Amino acid sequence: MQLNQKNEPTDTLNAAGTTGRSTAQASCTLADVAKALETDGLGYSAASREAYLRALRRHTRITGCRAETISADPVALDSQAKQIAWVAHGFASEKAFRLHWAKVIGPAKRLAGRNSESAAANKSDAWRQVAAAITELPLDRDVAIAMRARWASLSRMATRFEIATPAEFDAARVLQIAEAMDTKRQRLRENVVALNRLIEMREHHEALSMLPAHPVPVPPQRPRQLIDWDALPHALNAELERVLDCLANGRATGATVMATVTLTDVVQTANTKAFERQKPATIQLTRAAVSWSIAGQLACGRQASDLTSLEDLCTPLAAAQAAEAQFARQQATGTYNPTSAGPYQYTSILCRLATRFYVVDASTGEQWKRLLNALRIDRDVGKIATKHQKLLDELLNSRRMQRAWLTLDQRAWDAAEALRRRPTLTRSERREMVQIAEFAVLMTILIRTLPTRLATLPEITFRGEAPFLRLPRARGDNAFLDLPPKSVKNARRMLVEIPEESLAMIRGYLKHFRPIALEQPRVAAWLRAQNQTDCDYLIPGISAGGRRSRSSVAMLVKRGLRAFGFTGVTTHVVRHFMAQLLLEADPNAIGVAADWLGDTRRTIETHYRISDARSAARHGRKLLYGDSDAR
Repeated sequence: MQLNQKNEPTDTLNAAGTTGRSTAQASCTLADVAKALETDGLGYSAASREAYLRALRRHTRITGCRAETISADPVALDSQAKQIAWVAHGFASEKAFRLHWAKVIGPAKRLAGRNSESAAANKSDAWRQVAAAITELPLDRDVAIAMRARWASLSRMATRFEIATPAEFDAARVLQIAEAMDTKRQRLRENVVALNRLIEMREHHEALSMLPAHPVPVPPQRPRQLIDWDALPHALNAELERVLDCLANGRATGATVMATVTLTDVVQTANTKAFERQKPATIQLTRAAVSWSIAGQLACGRQASDLTSLEDLCTPLAAAQAAEAQFARQQATGTYNPTSAGPYQYTSILCRLATRFYVVDASTGEQWKRLLNALRIDRDVGKIATKHQKLLDELLNSRRMQRAWLTLDQRAWDAAEALRRRPTLTRSERREMVQIAEFAVLMTILIRTLPTRLATLPEITFRGEAPFLRLPRARGDNAFLDLPPKSVKNARRMLVEIPEESLAMIRGYLKHFRPIALEQPRVAAWLRAQNQTDCDYLIPGISAGGRRSRSSVAMLVKRGLRAFGFTGVTTHVVRHFMAQLLLEADPNAIGVAADWLGDTRRTIETHYRISDARSAARHGRKLLYGDSDAR
């Protein structure tokens, strides 16, 4: 076979099998050959036609062609492929194979070429007309842009699944597409919803008449398979028993455990999005922890036959003995490196995972506690992240940054008010004004009320059955921020009084800026789709219930902090920054800082520096309370 650089057959003959000229032929599939055999007959009996189709399928498989595309050059086969082809197909000679090939492929290719050209022209015109009609529909600009994007995605799917016109979107075809695009099922659902919305608008434009007459059924969502947490330890134990059996019988070594231990079949898809994101990392860490723990214990002198069950790996005593032995050996030889990924480190990871998968009773609780302390495992309770420590020190050591932070909400509010007082604003300026006002409200809650978590900010409601933000109903009443236990670290309920300056900002936002936020195209379109005119959330959006998503709030806070001179600062840093400022202002305010962070007094004493220096206390008290007479 004459091959080009990509090892693909080169067409040197035309469909009739004659030499001397090379013509570009349309691609021909087995379906085209079958249709040509059925329509024209070509002198073959029914049995011969079936035999010939089977021979063609076998030819494509033997010669390496694509599964559904037949090469247009049967004669330009090399000696080996040529011999395989006609002998395998049952032909007496190469000449007989060549004649049969040309007799069938010629009419089939001509038929396929005509059909493909006309179908492509009709298909492109139909989809193009509907795309042009979308721009003339009475839609909002943002809705029209989103609709055109969905329609473009639908047209790409139509090209892939050979849907000639939009009207061919029937129930069977949609379900077929859903099965073929299992990984993009949610995107397909959104596209079909957009298609059904266009179907409802058929009377607005004549070009939409080519859409289906009835709504297309939305592909169903597959129920997620839940984790059987009760059966997980038993499945993990069975998997480790298999690996340990291989070790004990000499069929594997500690170096090959990494490849043999797998928990993919054990940990199935969880019912929460958070665990889905953590699943690959969890599986990888568990594999590494189990394998390196076995390897580490083997390196510490334990025999493979001694490791008989999961308890030998996950009990505190066994893990502690292996870790301590390895740690002592490394210290004695001077090879210990805290940052190295050795058996000691992976044993600590194993212990961390074991606490997640197993319930520790009271008898082993103290052993676990000593082990965790010995392994220096981060308990993640009020712990200042190492990557933020430098930035936090810069904030705490700069009085200018501290003053700028404590006045950040007021400066942002003044900027929003300055934009509101302008006589005319463009659409982008109105959007910027609302974003600055939202940032100011979030910052006044973050700074002057309590250093809350970022996940809590989008969930703040100001009305409803149990609002987070309780505004005063009568003159003289106070405003409170009432956070339920599920929104606070360590599941504590927080009831915090809101200062007057923060309450003034919140009321101004509700009066002047929030109505503009509700009129933004995306929010207004979402409310109309839900048959609502307003929502209960302080910051409106298009997520569940009408709130802003966490990612959008995080981006809003990040951009606002950067715009006002706090590059790199996150709400995680803010929590520790405010707690440290409070402790520098008043070393006796440990209880207040613990309530702020949802931690214990012991945690605050452990992880925060509490200075008794009068200068630090006087400086912090002046910043926080405006006490200029503090001495």
